[in-house]
Amino acid sequence: MRFIVNQPFSRIPIQSFPITAFGTTFAGMLSALLTAWCYGLGDQYGWDILGFVLGTIAVVDSLVVVAWMCSSFLPWPLIFLIAWPVGALHGLVWAGLVGSGLQPVLANFTVPLHIPWIIGSIGGLVGAALVQPFRPYSITTHPITLISLSALLIAFFGPGLVLASCLLALLLDDGVVEEATRSPDRRVTALVIGDDCGATCSCSLRVDLKTDQRYVREVYRSDACAAWVTWQDQTHFRIEDDDGGDQQVDLHTFGLAP
Repeated sequence: MRFIVNQPFSRIPIQSFPITAFGTTFAGMLSALLTAWCYGLGDQYGWDILGFVLGTIAVVDSLVVVAWMCSSFLPWPLIFLIAWPVGALHGLVWAGLVGSGLQPVLANFTVPLHIPWIIGSIGGLVGAALVQPFRPYSITTHPITLISLSALLIAFFGPGLVLASCLLALLLDDGVVEEATRSPDRRVTALVIGDDCGATCSCSLRVDLKTDQRYVREVYRSDACAAWVTWQDQTHFRIEDDDGGDQQVDLHTFGLAP
């Protein structure tokens, strides 16, 4: 039984990419999600969980490229050793980019991004290293293996990256904060945000809620041009707009009550 031996990049068969990508993806996603779950991901709302999963897909997608480059030049024991510093750097860079670019939306998201993404990046590189000495050349290059793994990876990353791009576009469309009203106990802030939809469309606004631990997007949506928030007590407030809209909001609905 023959095993692949690492050689210069130009001499390594491209057929080894699917098995390396699969090992990186499986180990990276599993370790990142398990770490996030230990930090309370299961206690979040569906929107937060979806955003974290889609963001992790993008992180692991770039990690696959890093793992492939490492496996192209380095033997697997060395990949295992550099997985720790390289993985930590990869996860920190992603967390820093997302944290700085989406801070108004993340707003102190209770599950830390950097720890799961660092652990996921390290785990993914370790997974890429571990598949190196245990992949027979005949299996790695077999058409069934190549087709099945390639289809699986495309099915995973394709829709995931499309959804992640759509989510990113949605989150970046923050609009302009027209009014910020804090609750009587100053624990929750209601933000009236006017969406920027260009000069050819009518008015549009939404109301978001922000605390020190959470950010809840779009608890109210209207085509009005202005809206007013009136707090009635620590857990209830009223939203009125100039289009005739009138809604009572209970913080218990969003898990924000004391």
